Amino acid sequence: MKAKSVNRLDFIKRLIKREGFTYAQAAQAYLAFVSVIEDAVVNGYKINVGRVLSIKPVRKPAQVKQMGFKRVAGGKIIAAKRVYYLDSRIKYRVSLYKEFVRIRELKWSAVP
Repeated sequence: MKAKSVNRLDFIKRLIKREGFTYAQAAQAYLAFVSVIEDAVVNGYKINVGRVLSIKPVRKPAQVKQMGFKRVAGGKIIAAKRVYYLDSRIKYRVSLYKEFVRIRELKWSAVP
C-alpha cells in the first residue's frame, strides 16, 4: 500500500482557503517554510514542527561490515570473506509529541 503524502499544492491550497492568502502569498510562505527546513537540515539542527512532532538528526558512526558469502552467476552462493567500510552518516528520528497523540485520534495507528 502506497502512503498518501502532502505536497506543495496541498500546503498552498490550505493557506488560500484557511488564511485567505493569495496564490502568490501562499507560494512565498511555502518557500519560506521549506527554506527554514533546508537550513536546519544543512546545519544538523533539531526541527520542531509546531505542536505535532520533532525531527532530530542522529549521527551514526563509521562501521566495518563483514559478509561471509558471495553470490555468483546462476544465483549460486559461495563462501567468501568480504569486508565493507561504511562512512559515518546522519539519520533522522521523527518523534510525535505525546500531547498531540493524547488529544488527537490518529487514523493510521489502528491499521495493521
